[in-house]
Amino acid sequence: MNTAPGAVFTGAAVLGQEELERRIQRLMGQLAATGVGPGSVAAVATDDPLYTLELFHSLPRLGAALYPLDPAQPPARRDRLLAQAGVEHLLPADPEQLPDAIEPPPHRYDPESLRLIIATSGSGGAPRGVMLTGRALSAATDGAVSCLGLVAGDLWLVCLPLFHIGGIAPVLRAECAGAGLVLTGRFDAVRVWDALHRHPVTHISLVPPMLTRLLDLSGDQPPPATLRVALVGGAGLSGHLAERACAARWPVWVSYGMSETGALIAARPVGAAWRAGRVGVPFPSVECAIADGRIRLRGPMLMAGYANPERCPGDGLAAGWFTTGDAGVFDSDELVVRGRADEVLVSGGENIHPEEIESLLAECPGVSEAAAAGAADPVWGRRVVLIYSGTAEPWAVERWCRERLAGAWRPRAFLRLDAMPRTGSGKLDRAALQHLVEDGSAGRNSDAPGERYGAARP
Repeated sequence: MNTAPGAVFTGAAVLGQEELERRIQRLMGQLAATGVGPGSVAAVATDDPLYTLELFHSLPRLGAALYPLDPAQPPARRDRLLAQAGVEHLLPADPEQLPDAIEPPPHRYDPESLRLIIATSGSGGAPRGVMLTGRALSAATDGAVSCLGLVAGDLWLVCLPLFHIGGIAPVLRAECAGAGLVLTGRFDAVRVWDALHRHPVTHISLVPPMLTRLLDLSGDQPPPATLRVALVGGAGLSGHLAERACAARWPVWVSYGMSETGALIAARPVGAAWRAGRVGVPFPSVECAIADGRIRLRGPMLMAGYANPERCPGDGLAAGWFTTGDAGVFDSDELVVRGRADEVLVSGGENIHPEEIESLLAECPGVSEAAAAGAADPVWGRRVVLIYSGTAEPWAVERWCRERLAGAWRPRAFLRLDAMPRTGSGKLDRAALQHLVEDGSAGRNSDAPGERYGAARP
């Protein structure tokens, strides 16, 4: 069963192409009344996904770019992002607060102009705005649509926020392929599971914790048969979670991409031969190389650069190449992502990739989610600290690790949290986790939230 091309479902409402176009035209007039024009950037911090989608389509027709921001972030952080990009217009969170529409001046859309600024998640440090032109977004979209088999009449369920590249990218993919969209707003497992059964959804984008919650909610039941692609990205997919999802007959695809590349540069289905870290062969338009252990990328999908007040291109690029923060290798033609290069822990002279420890801990009974971080050690340089959520007691997790991890790879301190800190896009907030380790309380008793346990190094 195919849906009408270009249809948008949001809650109980259904918007066809004509109704959506009418709303976009009206919004263009309202934006023009606020002074939005060619060369400017308009930012908005809203939880209304339909409003964000309409702004994304309206602003380029006025020669302007959209900068969607997380409404839950602290005002000081938002203000830094606005100043960093030299934003001229901060739009109200509620479209009803916009002025009456005027006749917008004619403008010819230029694909080489800036269309979107998207904030990096800040999972590994302070966020920055990424400048993406219409041409770059089109290149990223073409590669994803071809790889994922999105066609006219398909339906993509969007439960990632549209201030995240993983949320806004399906909007372009649907437009390119003639597919429809289901907008559920901020992720809620019950709402998403219900939407999967109410609509003939063919594609969905998830981060690993979202997939876990859907499996927990459904009791590991399969999704509706219409679903062809459950695209998982934003963080490493553990082998345990992949096996669990595949056993429940979820059509899981693992992906690799980032804001700086307009989302995907590689994706592949998870099958019996898949191993954690494998993300597929980069798309044909993408040049990918490994230098000093880091993944480097070049191609038409790359950002113009990181945001600056003058919006000059080039910041973050060198001779057209973008050096990511990810460590990787090639196995034949397939890219294997080993985790964040800047999160590699050196303990006793050995390089330790936290995501490899975290993938193993997904199999530990009573551990819902785990993250490995590093604490200073006067003898070994760094020691591994495990932060986790779940029902398992820290001493039980320590015993489990002692039996399966040797030497520097074995965690020496354990911190159990009621809930893991997350960024606005749903990924683990690595900076917040590292702060918990560096405050000096990991591995000893503390009144801070959570339970700590120290294990002596043999």
